[in-house]
Amino acid sequence: ETNIVENLEEIYLFFLELTSGTTGTAYYLPAARGGLIQSYKLIASSFFNQYPYRESNKPDLTVPLPATTMKLISQLLYLDEWYSRNSKIANGQDRKSSDPIKAAIDNFEKYVIGGKIQMTRELNSAFSNLNFTPTGSKIDFSLNQSGSMVAELAPIVFLIKEYVLPFDLVIIEEPEAHLHASAQVEIANCMARLVRNNVRILVTTHSEWFLKCIENLIYKGDLINSRNNCDQKLESDFLLRSEVGVWEFINRRQKKGTEVKKIDIHEERGAIPENLVQLNLALYNELAAIQDKISVESS
Repeated sequence: ETNIVENLEEIYLFFLELTSGTTGTAYYLPAARGGLIQSYKLIASSFFNQYPYRESNKPDLTVPLPATTMKLISQLLYLDEWYSRNSKIANGQDRKSSDPIKAAIDNFEKYVIGGKIQMTRELNSAFSNLNFTPTGSKIDFSLNQSGSMVAELAPIVFLIKEYVLPFDLVIIEEPEAHLHASAQVEIANCMARLVRNNVRILVTTHSEWFLKCIENLIYKGDLINSRNNCDQKLESDFLLRSEVGVWEFINRRQKKGTEVKKIDIHEERGAIPENLVQLNLALYNELAAIQDKISVESS
């Protein structure tokens, strides 16, 4: 029987080793980030309407929402204040065009999102917004007016562009949400560039495309290692095996629990969990059976 506590401890020790000797900041983006950014003003307005006479100038958001959700809403409510106090960029650590983290996210904005994500303040409003400006346009669009891909990626892009520095830890739930397969691959490549510049990344994912890209980046790292690291300064899209850990969370209904299983990345199966391998095989066999029936009936 799998000891879940021991397996979770293994994950913790892996990240402890990666962050050993560093003093970076941890940032967390939940899976509902896009919807929260578009609806937090409604949530906040409802709260103020319900408690209009609170003496405190800041609401005590004691509503039954997950702690991670409340953390993000609190930061959004005081985005201007939080930005001026915490933004590495706003506090004199301005990034030059040669900054590799800025270059990685600028490249992602240009080729995947197709525009810029910026923070703006509505006229006569207490709320700040993240807006999208398409490449070549002078018009800013709110996330409510933008596609779901832009809405989901905007928080990730803004966070990394304005706050993340080397040795920070960025935790992102399902970065592939609402993305086309090609965009899922690009965000995996972007994360590899961030890792190359000492940013720690932790993601949860259900995407086979994302995992396939990660394993290709690892094989690329193997190739670079075989060349005695001579190309590391020229290559930005690769991962070393020592930098990557993959774990599968398996729902064991009969045991009423979850098994946490480490996936060893090897050449035959890569980083793809066994249940996805079996699912692909089952779908292939189903297709083969259908094609056989079609062949028999048409003959």
